Amino acid sequence: MTERCFYKCIEHTNSRQLSPSEIECADKCAVKFIRYNNKLMMNFVRRQNDIVSRRVKEAEQQMLENKGQEIPNQQEVTVSSS
Repeated sequence: MTERCFYKCIEHTNSRQLSPSEIECADKCAVKFIRYNNKLMMNFVRRQNDIVSRRVKEAEQQMLENKGQEIPNQQEVTVSSS
């Protein structure tokens, strides 16, 4: 963001002070970037919640399907102490 707003808004690097138009441009640029980033993160979080919910439902469904099934050829293991 810093580089992008700097190159977009700063016209003269000869002076240590920014002009009023440069300050206004940099402020608007930063606000725009922050708002965009907030919207992006909100959409990401919403999408992640959807993905997690879907995976939980799939796991619950698979558990229900597997609940009644027994493991074939299940053998009892005995351990002898020597």
